[in-house]
Amino acid sequence: EIKLNHSYNKHHTFSYKSAFGSLVEIIKRFTEKHPIDLIVMGAKGMSAVEKIVFGSNTYAIIKEIDCPALVIPDSAIFIKPTNIGVATDFMEIKNKSIFSILKPIKEDFNPKITLFNVSEEDKFITEKENQFAQSISNHLEMENVSTAYFKNEDVIFGTNEFVNQQKINLLVLINKKRSFLQNLFHISFTKQIAFHAEVPILVLHD
Repeated sequence: EIKLNHSYNKHHTFSYKSAFGSLVEIIKRFTEKHPIDLIVMGAKGMSAVEKIVFGSNTYAIIKEIDCPALVIPDSAIFIKPTNIGVATDFMEIKNKSIFSILKPIKEDFNPKITLFNVSEEDKFITEKENQFAQSISNHLEMENVSTAYFKNEDVIFGTNEFVNQQKINLLVLINKKRSFLQNLFHISFTKQIAFHAEVPILVLHD
């Protein structure tokens, strides 16, 4: 703890807690008792069996705990988050304050943000979807927000392909109940993204 506190950003402090029991239940209780802003999860140097368990835990944490979560893939390399991709269904977000976690990134790196949707068919951005993007832009107080549709029959593969083609270095997923993104929040998706993608994934809850 002392080594970490002296070795990294002076604005950060580190403390440690340990507990016995279910990882998900422990984290859930901890976030209910403490003002946690972000859960960070990584998976470096795990065996195949450990990755399966971690993938299950990651999915459960994302599904059951209403706290932003940052998933760091095993192959991720630290790059300044200057190009952010937000997977969206372009439907109204009830609580736009979920994007407030991006404001420090905006202030430090002035990133480009792309709101995108993976679709089986060719689609074009409508005026309503541009208005949706403008509402996010207004909340973040930034102008560098764009929209895009990406055609692919497989939403998981399409998401990864879009990230790679557009050189996205932070992928944001919005966990909305009963939305198209439910297709993303299952074990196979978590495994593919967390262990095969090369960028961090920030999960927000609406």
